[in-house]
Amino acid sequence: MATNEIGEKVYYSDDSAKVTNVRITCNHITVPIEKIGSVNINLKVEMLCLRFAISLVSASLLLFLPLIRSNLRLPIGIILGVIAAVSAIWLYLLLKNYAELVVSVGSRRVVILTSSIFNKSGLAKMYKAIGEAILDERKYCDMKQSGDNSVKFNPSETIRLKVMLDDYDRLKKLAEKPGSSLGEKKD
Repeated sequence: MATNEIGEKVYYSDDSAKVTNVRITCNHITVPIEKIGSVNINLKVEMLCLRFAISLVSASLLLFLPLIRSNLRLPIGIILGVIAAVSAIWLYLLLKNYAELVVSVGSRRVVILTSSIFNKSGLAKMYKAIGEAILDERKYCDMKQSGDNSVKFNPSETIRLKVMLDDYDRLKKLAEKPGSSLGEKKD
């Protein structure tokens, strides 16, 4: 797990979204992790079935066109063709936005990201990362409430702290030298 320039753990990051231990940022929407109650992927299965059925019925009506009188065949064919085309476009628009990543913030539901029916894997990765971030946030809050101050750092965080302390000691020694530009002792 990486960290960004301000020290946040980054659970997931791509061109349009970032999940850290502090917040979720996606398409100009930022939601703090501590405010999120739950995360869910909403698949529009019922709407897909409805739109597919409407498209299928409207296209199948064209099959009955030869049964209509010849003088009415052209106008009815045009009307049925337009209805079939509109229903196909309506189905296509749903396929583009088939899956939604939804987080609940209090009583509100916020759609963070939508995905097509064919590209749901990125949504699943982000869902998993948000779940991990929420779990870590809850562990941190529980630790804070219990008064447990024994923070366990991983090796890379320990090394970063050591480097920071070494830099601090070096700056402190430079400031104590007579004639240094960082700070001169005044009598």
